[in-house]
Amino acid sequence: MDILQTFVKGNRGVIDVEANILMFFKKLFVFPGLITVNVLQGSDAILPCSPTTKEDLSSKSFEWRKDGQNVFYYDAGSHYNDGLDGQDPQFKDRVSFFEDQLGSGNASIQIQNVMIQDSGNYRCEILGIDPGSQMFDIKLVVDVPKYFATQNNDVTLPCSPIGKDNLIEQVFDWKKNDGKEEVLIYGKKNKEITVQNQNFENRVEIFQNQLEFGNASICIKNTKWEDSGIYTCEFPRLQPSGQKFYVELVVYCILTNRTIERPGQRPILSIEKTADGRRVTCSVFGVSNIEMDLHNLDDGTVDKSTSNKTSQNTQYFMFSVTKEGNYSCVVKNKKDCYQIYSEKSFVEISDTKNGAEDGSKVKLVLLLLLVVVGLLLP
Repeated sequence: MDILQTFVKGNRGVIDVEANILMFFKKLFVFPGLITVNVLQGSDAILPCSPTTKEDLSSKSFEWRKDGQNVFYYDAGSHYNDGLDGQDPQFKDRVSFFEDQLGSGNASIQIQNVMIQDSGNYRCEILGIDPGSQMFDIKLVVDVPKYFATQNNDVTLPCSPIGKDNLIEQVFDWKKNDGKEEVLIYGKKNKEITVQNQNFENRVEIFQNQLEFGNASICIKNTKWEDSGIYTCEFPRLQPSGQKFYVELVVYCILTNRTIERPGQRPILSIEKTADGRRVTCSVFGVSNIEMDLHNLDDGTVDKSTSNKTSQNTQYFMFSVTKEGNYSCVVKNKKDCYQIYSEKSFVEISDTKNGAEDGSKVKLVLLLLLVVVGLLLP
């Protein structure tokens, strides 16, 4: 285009040609802005595409591609769903188009039962229309579904293959955190269930009576806080290949008061004077992976530490307190789901204020004395 512009500017008699040629190229190849489509894994996604002319596409051609993969192709009545070869196996039997809307220029497609690996950039190109081909870019974002549980309760993580295949003679594999933890394998050894991670030993079950209906879901019993994470369910032998589904589990911890049962882990509260109030230090010996809060027992407010440090297996958490009242340090262990309170301590602030007021009064008295002495002296 730079060469074209240079040529036109060098021939002043045809300056108007520049605008016409640039307009021609804009009409020849249409690149509208990127459209983003967000869907939840397992649902159907419609990717929109329609020429600006809205002309009849029944006798035209259009194709959909994703990062080098052939997603869908239509050519004057022939298409992938009608025996045409070339479709990527990932999308086989999962992509449909709106045949009854071709006359109004609708080249959109619908991808069924979307997976996380379907996410990416798609391009729809419509060929053989006036004045030339048109391209449309679509970004598909497939979100991971979330499931929630409270600690010590059971939770079911769902999973089924695209075709709801009978799974009795199949293999499926559940993993956690990008495959770092093996949760459960079914069918690897003569229809047996194998749990390879001791964290899930005797806590994971499948639904045996639902396998023939394509149900590969698992039930995690007595959930722990550390069960939280992203799980994958994969079918290595099924078609289409690459069937891998993601589920995120969030386990909430309801903290139990263990102050009486664990007296050796009770934090110690100490108080120091500061210029603008008090500094409260909560210290606890011999525990790790904890959080510490400072509770005002009078009004129920909770303060967060301003700083912390560790020394000789003891953790120290510092708090700045400007309000007088009864306080208690609270150790929180979210891994084991408990909290422990220190003994109640009263934090007094008024003496600091009174001290400051007394100092001001002394200064005022001294000033008055100096004034009086000055008046009495000759």
